[in-house]
Amino acid sequence: MYQNAYKGISKVFLAQILKIIGVIATVIGLALAIVGLNEANLAEAGGGAIAALAGMIIAIIALIFNIIGLNQARKDQNYFKIAFVMTLFALAISIIATFAISANSSAGTWMKFFSTLMELLAFEYVVKGVIVLAEALNDKGMAAFGRKMMILITIGYLALLVIELWGNTAANANGIITMIASVIELVVYVMYIIFLAKSKKMLA
Repeated sequence: MYQNAYKGISKVFLAQILKIIGVIATVIGLALAIVGLNEANLAEAGGGAIAALAGMIIAIIALIFNIIGLNQARKDQNYFKIAFVMTLFALAISIIATFAISANSSAGTWMKFFSTLMELLAFEYVVKGVIVLAEALNDKGMAAFGRKMMILITIGYLALLVIELWGNTAANANGIITMIASVIELVVYVMYIIFLAKSKKMLA
């Protein structure tokens, strides 16, 4: 009945797995970079920086998969259409932020903040879209689960935004703050992927 939504959500699910891998690479990279700098081990710090950059690149690839999936899913639900637009904005800002961080760390971190905000809005609309489909399919359990998940994801993302905002104004703590933000981001992504897995099962 909602084959476009099912195929689209499946691609978004795959994108989320990539994002989790990207966040893990970022956390490991930042940890190595911080330890390496503290111990004056430039080789370890450099390896950590490369791992963190790889995590950012994987995150961008994940956003592309997200866009492909939402483009297909939007044929069945208007909320997915709004999420598609938000994800386009998040991708554009993320790509700029990746290059901006190396040239201007402050500008790059602010761009990442706005990219995170766009991702939050996209997540919200994906969850809303699934809730509408669940109600259309008379799956009250999934609709209720979606509402609870929306609250949890919103709380997680708001915490993430506050930490990123604090990191943009704090001095000499960007690496540690970014690592903390990445851990919170990982928790949110795991919650989201659980929700997407249940959504796929509902639409199958």
